[in-house]
Amino acid sequence: MEKLIRLLQTHMEEPKPFGAFHLTALAIVVVLTVLLCVFFRNADATTYRNILISIWAIMFVMEGVRQLILSCTFTPEGKAVWAYQWHAFPLQLCDSPLYILLPIALLKDGKLRTALSSYAFTYVLLGGMATYIAPDSISTTVVYLNVQTLAHHGFQIISCIFIGVYNRKSICFRRFLDAFIVFIIAVCIATVFNVVMHHVIPDQVINMFYISPYFLKTAPLIFNAAWSKMSGIGRLFFYIGGMTGIAFIIFMVFYLFARLIRRKQRKATAQAA
Repeated sequence: MEKLIRLLQTHMEEPKPFGAFHLTALAIVVVLTVLLCVFFRNADATTYRNILISIWAIMFVMEGVRQLILSCTFTPEGKAVWAYQWHAFPLQLCDSPLYILLPIALLKDGKLRTALSSYAFTYVLLGGMATYIAPDSISTTVVYLNVQTLAHHGFQIISCIFIGVYNRKSICFRRFLDAFIVFIIAVCIATVFNVVMHHVIPDQVINMFYISPYFLKTAPLIFNAAWSKMSGIGRLFFYIGGMTGIAFIIFMVFYLFARLIRRKQRKATAQAA
C-alpha cells in the first residue's frame, strides 16, 4: 500500500493555466460532452440512468484514491504518517456530483429528482465551469491529483450539461426555483460544517464552499476589495446572490435552447399536417 501511495504521489511541474495539460483536458471534455448530448439526448430511461451511474462510479473511486493520498505523508526517514485532512473533505460545491448523481439516476420521476437535476445543470455546472476557466486554483505538483481534479471537474461539466439536455423538454422557470432551494440547503450544510469543524479542529483551514466566517478566500479581482471588507454574513449573502445570478444566466441558456427546440418541433408538426 505504501509503495502504491508513493507512486501515486509522483511529482511533476505544476501545470499552467491553458497549458498543454489543461487544454488537452478541456478538449476531451468538449468532445465527450458533444458526443453524449448528440447521441444520447433521447436515450431511454435505463440508458440515462446507467450513464449517470457510470460517471458517478468513476468520480467516486478517483475521489477515494485522492483522499487516501492526502491522508498519508512520509517522514524524512521514510515512515508513513496517517492523518485525515478534514480541509480536503469532499463537501465543496464541485463535490455535489458525488451526492446527487446517484439519486438522480435511481430515483423515480418526482419533485426531488427534478430539483436535484435542476441544481445540477445550473449551480453545479457553474462550479465546474469556473474551475476549468481558472484551473490554477486546483493545480498541484502531484501527478495523480492534477489528473483527478481535471477528470472530476470534467465529468462534472459533462454530466451536468447532459442532465440539462436530456431534461430539456421539462425546463421551465419553476425548475430554477427548485435549483435555488437545493443550493440554499447545500450552503446551510456547508456553513454548519465550517463552523462545527473549526471548533473541533481549529488548526486546519476548513472552508467548504469558500464561505467560512473564519477564513477568507480570495475572490475574483474585480470583487476582491469589496469581498475582503465584508463581514462573514455579508460574504455569505454576496456569495449566494452572485452565484444565483450567474446560475440563472446558465439556466436561461438551457431554457431558451429548450424553447427553440419546441418551436421547431411545432413548426415541423404543423407543416406535416
